[in-house]
Parts: sequence; C-alpha cells; structure tokens
Amino acid sequence: MRTIKTNIRQATTTQAGINQFVTLDELKNKTGGNKIINPVTLHEYIEHIRQNGNGGGDQGISIETISIGETIMLPMQGGVMREFVVVHGGSPSALYEGFEDGVVVLMKEIWENRQWTGGVSNNNDYAASALRAWLNGAFFNLIDANIRDHIKLVKVPYRPGEGINPGVNSGANGLECRVFLLSGYEVGSGASTYLPADGATFEYFAGIETASANAKRVANLAGSASNWWLRSPSTIAGSLVWFVLADGGMSSGALGSDSHGVRPAFVLPADFKISL
Repeated sequence: MRTIKTNIRQATTTQAGINQFVTLDELKNKTGGNKIINPVTLHEYIEHIRQNGNGGGDQGISIETISIGETIMLPMQGGVMREFVVVHGGSPSALYEGFEDGVVVLMKEIWENRQWTGGVSNNNDYAASALRAWLNGAFFNLIDANIRDHIKLVKVPYRPGEGINPGVNSGANGLECRVFLLSGYEVGSGASTYLPADGATFEYFAGIETASANAKRVANLAGSASNWWLRSPSTIAGSLVWFVLADGGMSSGALGSDSHGVRPAFVLPADFKISL
C-alpha cells in the first residue's frame, strides 16, 4: 500500500493557494483565519507519528479511521494542499455502485465558480453537462497523481436527460464517474418539492433532512460564503438546477448557464493511507 506523505512544513495553505511554511508548534495552534487545518485531525496525525514514526511503506493512517466530519489535506498538482471533509464511509445505499470499502471526501471550500452547462444551453442534463466533463477531465488531472491513481471509479444515482421527469437511474445503471457533485439528497435535503430522489443522505449531513439553511452546507470562496452547485436537476422546469445557497439553504432556481461554486467529491479506498 502506498503511503501518501504530506510534509509537516507544508500543511497549510491560503485561499489563494500559496503554501505557508510553519513550525510544528505553530501548526498545533492554528485554528482560525484562512489557514485550513483541522486541529483534531492534525493531533491524530502527530500522535500517530510520535508512536509509529513516518518511515513510509505501509505506515500511516488509513482514511477509514478518520471520523466523519473531520478533514484531511490532499495535494493538487504543484504541491498545493487542499482540505477535504470526510463525509461518508462505505455504500450509502443500493442506489450506488463502487462505494463499498470506500470513503467519500468533499472539498471543504469552493474550488472556483463555473457554469453547470458551460453556457451552451440551459438544459438540466447532468450527464451531458460541461461541468461533469470538466470534473472528470481537466479537474481530475489537477489532482496529484499519487491521489488520482487511487480514486475509485463509481456509479452515482442521477436523473437521466433533461426536463422535468423525476425518474432516477441508479445501481448498475448509475452514472459512471470518478469525481462528482453531491446531490440534494446527499446533503440532507430530504424529500423536497421538485427534487428527484437521486441519492441517500451522507453521514456528515445526517439529521438535517430539510432544504432549510444549515451550517454544515456553508462553503467559502476567497473567504466569503458563496453558492455552490449540486448535480440534482429541478423537476419544475427543464432549464433549472439545484444549488446550495451561501447561508446553507437550498434552491432549485438556478439556470444551468448561471455561475456558482464547485465543490468536487470523490471516493478513496478505505485502506488508503495518509500520513505527514
């Protein structure tokens, strides 16, 4: 098993993506500002290294041992570190394929703003969307190869085609991908009006089960809370898509040609090891 190493002197980053080099003592005390370090997870990393060393090989922490809601740092190309939230372990339900023995991670902050359809039209067909193509093409290739090579190929439930039909394809007929947007159900929306049942609630969002505002859904872009896309189409009109509002609420009123934030998610093997 390959151990992914995160240099302890490169474990913070600013919103602009510029590495900050700090000492271990400084890292232990960083909890605010624009430094994206989870002190609880960092403590676990440090304690593991203290007890077991950091010699590579099979040493490290299996991602399945990190609690739901905690964060890990993963490298993008060029060594820039980004923070990801552990949002689910294993398969959420029979609607999914390939999630078994996996852990779902979601980028904590918004990567950038993009159009869902790429501006070509306002249809709400996620499988044919420019955003899905970008996530599994250009963005996927921005992930460090040591991470990228381990991301699982999975199938997620989705509403096929465009329009207002609420029917969902799932299981073996789900949408094949490596990187995906979360759905309304996965972020705890429950059975909201005009939302297809394209998923099951992920553990991190369990207990919300409403489209009303919730802090767990809030994400920042350049330090400010912003809207971000879901993969769920609205079934009220063939041009509309669901998204999360800056306050953590949800809306089905976005045109596919609108520009909102992107929070990529993907599945890593449960025994994938990460260490400092």
